[in-house]
This record gives sequence, structure tokens and C-alpha cells, in this order.
Amino acid sequence: MSRPRGTLRARRFVVVALALVLAVVAATLLATQIPTVRAYILREVESRLTHYAGREIRIERADFRPLRSELELHSVQVARGSGPADDVLLAVDTIRLGWGWRPLLRRSLVLDQILLVRPRLTLRRAAVPVTPFAARAMLKGDLIEQL
Repeated sequence: MSRPRGTLRARRFVVVALALVLAVVAATLLATQIPTVRAYILREVESRLTHYAGREIRIERADFRPLRSELELHSVQVARGSGPADDVLLAVDTIRLGWGWRPLLRRSLVLDQILLVRPRLTLRRAAVPVTPFAARAMLKGDLIEQL
């Protein structure tokens, strides 16, 4: 028995469309492994974070894992002020960000995971006098061992 021509064309169209989708996904996954693309992702992340935070943010390395919906940022440093020469306010060994693809396809980024590995916050002594309550708490060691 022979099949109608319309059925064969429809099947061929589905196979070609599926092959194209798989090729685009494979190309995207491979592209994230190219050093130039990785450097571009790193620069974009640094630039956007610096813009939104209003502070200079430096990242040593970024690992983009689209299949696991993750972005890992390594050796992150946030400056105390807006310039790159300012002291480091926050240093984090690794920040792992996870997201959902469904909102991203609707052009909305929704993070479902933010994990900070070994964050270190550097505080300075205040230029203004310390209140008696804060002084007592510091002497007792309740607040921070050393500012």
C-alpha cells in the first residue's frame, strides 16, 4: 500500500524542522565553550552587574551551563565605591545562579537559585562616634569581632 504524498511531505517537514532545532541547540552549546564567546559573556555580566549595582564589579571567570540552567561566577569582587581603585567591599569565591527556561523564553529572567560560596564582607570603622549600645555589643563580641 502506498501512502498519500501529503503524509510523506508532512513527515519530511517534521524531520527537517527537528534536525534544524537540534542543530541550533548543538551550535549554542558548542559556542559557549569557545574562549571568545566565554570572554564576551564575562564582559557582559560584569558590565551589567556594575551598571545595576552602581559599584565596580570584577569577575575572574564565568562558566555558562545552559543545559543545567546555571551560570557560575568565580572570584567575584565588589568595590566599596564606583571606581576600580576602591577597596573591596565584598569578595565571593563562587556565585552560582540558576534560572527557569520558561520565563526566559517570555523575555523575563527569574532566578530560582543564588548560592554564594565563601563570601567575605569587609567593613570599616565608622568615622562618626559609636553609640553606647554598639560599643557594649562590640566589647561583648556580639556584633563583629573586629571591624
